[in-house]
Amino acid sequence: MKNFIILIVIIALFGCVKNVNAQMDFGANVGVVLPFRENKASVSFGYGFSLDYRYFLSEKFAVGAHFGYYPLKTGNSSIIPLNASIEYHPNNNGSSTTYFGFAFGMIQSKFDYGNGTENVYSDFAFSPLIGVKYSINDNFQINTNTHFNLILKPDYVGVIELNIGVIYTLNN
Repeated sequence: MKNFIILIVIIALFGCVKNVNAQMDFGANVGVVLPFRENKASVSFGYGFSLDYRYFLSEKFAVGAHFGYYPLKTGNSSIIPLNASIEYHPNNNGSSTTYFGFAFGMIQSKFDYGNGTENVYSDFAFSPLIGVKYSINDNFQINTNTHFNLILKPDYVGVIELNIGVIYTLNN
């Protein structure tokens, strides 16, 4: 809970930054997750959705938030990432834009192994990310991205998210 409160405070502080020529992106994605555990426990992939928000501090730098929900194929298991991010968009003026960044926040993981054993974790995670946006017009883009969520827990290594979706851009 403490990590969640810290995350909300950081997102609120990012929202206080003023930019006269502000650009905001709102995205919706579908994707798959591939959890990796150090102890090689039997956990399969999952599929679900994520929502993204970006606020551009300048033409090349953005801060944002990422929320996802991915039910897993193993029992009644799921992965729920909730991250704040900072991204760098080096070529933000073409028909395709590559971006990369770093996200940090909380991952809630529920693993039901089908044999009466269930583990639920809420852990701090950090996530390198990379993506590509393809412009359809001034306001809509197709987005693909990958997050590698590294979870700071001895027996839990991480979760890879592979997403594709659409972005709506709001220009002020």
